Amino acid sequence: MEFTPRQQYIHTILKTQHTSVAVNDLSNTLKVSEASIRTDLRILETNGLIIRTPGGAILKENGIINNTKETINTQQYQDMIKLLLSHIPNDSTIIIDFSPMAISLCKVMVRTIKPCTVITHSFDIAIILQNSPYIKLYFCGGMVNRENFYCVGDIVVQNYSYYHASIALLGIEYLHLKKGLMEQEEHRKKIKLKIMEQAQQVWLLAESTSFNQSAMIRVAEYSEIDAIYTDQKLPEEWYKFADVQRFNIYNPE
Repeated sequence: MEFTPRQQYIHTILKTQHTSVAVNDLSNTLKVSEASIRTDLRILETNGLIIRTPGGAILKENGIINNTKETINTQQYQDMIKLLLSHIPNDSTIIIDFSPMAISLCKVMVRTIKPCTVITHSFDIAIILQNSPYIKLYFCGGMVNRENFYCVGDIVVQNYSYYHASIALLGIEYLHLKKGLMEQEEHRKKIKLKIMEQAQQVWLLAESTSFNQSAMIRVAEYSEIDAIYTDQKLPEEWYKFADVQRFNIYNPE
């Protein structure tokens, strides 16, 4: 495959520095959105060059064994995924929004016996879950966003209106105590609001690097969610805030 100059740059940084890269650092350095960086990392991982980690990536030849920091983060990440999966009852109807964490969850789901119905607008999620005999899969199509390999637009919002779910697993890019749940792009907000409307419970999937960050567009308030799943223990202020707002925060011990 022929890689873009930006993808080649990311791979070169990892090869020459023998360390990890963070999505937000690459976004600032290369002057592109974090969504674009995540797409680059997904392509590099698909081609076997890197391993994506919470909030970034490491070089695949370094593996997970030779980098202690990434080993810890990766184990915590996997523990969180297992915890999340254990909380999903069998035979649930689930809307799964696009996010790297959701994709990690689906890779585990497809290897387990978890009978359920999944509704999504993410091609990555649909492709992964199509291989499970235990999962009934529905796809909400629309215009394809080539950067992140999911569908966008009003038709996606309309398609979601036909379904009702017991749980929505909602990816969110930024969480701020005072400003709420935030995203960089308006089209994501519309889809996320519809997903929240169609589900009895809303569980956020958020990497620990997303907390105490803000963006241009506020998606929703914390009063509209039931739980947050993240890969690391958060500052104590978040747990106090969750108690007041009456939602749960789950993270690996």
